[in-house]
Amino acid sequence: MTDGPARGPSLRLAAMLVLATAGALFSAALLRHHLNPAESWSWARAICGGEAESSCDVVNRSAAAAVLGVPIAGIGFVYYLTIAVLAVIGWLEPRTAYWRLLMALTVLGFLVDVGLFSYSVFGLEAICGLCAVTYGVTALLLILSVSLLRSGGTPEQRRIPARARVALLAFGGIAVLATCGFWHEHWGAAVRGAERLFEDPDEALRVAWTVFHRKYVESEPIAIPGDRPPTKGATQPIMTLTLFADFLCSHCRRSAKLLSDFAEAHRDTVALQFRNYPLDDACNPESEGVHPGACLLARAALAAGRQGRFWYYHDLLFANQNIWRSGVQVTQLVHLADQAGLDAEQFGRDIARPDIESAVIADIEAAHAIGVESTPTLFINGREMQSIPIRTFLEELLRAEAGHQQAFQDQRAISKRKEG
Repeated sequence: MTDGPARGPSLRLAAMLVLATAGALFSAALLRHHLNPAESWSWARAICGGEAESSCDVVNRSAAAAVLGVPIAGIGFVYYLTIAVLAVIGWLEPRTAYWRLLMALTVLGFLVDVGLFSYSVFGLEAICGLCAVTYGVTALLLILSVSLLRSGGTPEQRRIPARARVALLAFGGIAVLATCGFWHEHWGAAVRGAERLFEDPDEALRVAWTVFHRKYVESEPIAIPGDRPPTKGATQPIMTLTLFADFLCSHCRRSAKLLSDFAEAHRDTVALQFRNYPLDDACNPESEGVHPGACLLARAALAAGRQGRFWYYHDLLFANQNIWRSGVQVTQLVHLADQAGLDAEQFGRDIARPDIESAVIADIEAAHAIGVESTPTLFINGREMQSIPIRTFLEELLRAEAGHQQAFQDQRAISKRKEG
């Protein structure tokens, strides 16, 4: 019998080491997003879905994002590093006690992830892409740890030669030193800066506004193609908000409420435009059928608009999302129109009109032409937003735009006087 390790347990431990390292990496990305969403890594944002208001943003602002002020992502980072260290120790000194500890930790992590996943689905109605990856990593670690304990052989048969252990320990020491150096160089300043921001909420808000406004000013406005969509608010606005949304999207519901309230409060200076972008392959073949029935809801909203009740019906469609998720029927929409005081017979005819369907498709084509791929997507004065701004930022931006417009008008007046 050789003194080398048995192949099965060694492969399992090596797989656990790789998975735990990956879990630590994704936790680090989530922690970076938690501390400063504007500086999130591009690949991490892609995993989050690339939405204007991603599910990662929703989860990171929730009560479950931190425990006693410590970000869950930071706890996850330490957790996965601990698993990785134990996997190495269990490989170097193959004792059942180490393997049992690994299984206990993976069971604990799995139970915590089940709780977080349930809270995300039923409490927040949003699943963070980065979080979902870590949930999968933890589940695989649990499977491997159970398989490890059930593998055959005795610890003596799995002992690694002395030279290999020394080499692996030396490599591990170098990796730990490199990780500490990376943390000090790249994360230490971020954590210290975050601590200062947590101590001064006003400063945190100021910094976030500065980043938001800089990106707004630096982005180029684009012309959104298509006819004038349903609009409410100012006829000559200082700020025009154009929202591409899906009536079955929960983020869209919250965003539409925020923007609608803001437009109502500033009806002399702000205009809100609604563009349909249903994630339903019945009318949007690039959507992969995420929200079946959304195309019919979009047509219903435009049909209500034929009777001058678009925004009222728009609010009703969002308010009844739970009903539409079970299926959307024309009879339900006609009944809702009747309850809302619309002419139900006319509504039933309009919802089936070809030009109503063409209007929905025109919005979808306009979205594709300017690169919209998800909902909600917001444009402010033609500039695409990376996320839906909070009410405070919208107020500040409106003041900034009003000041910019006034300065422009003053300059024109001065130029005219000089020409005269």
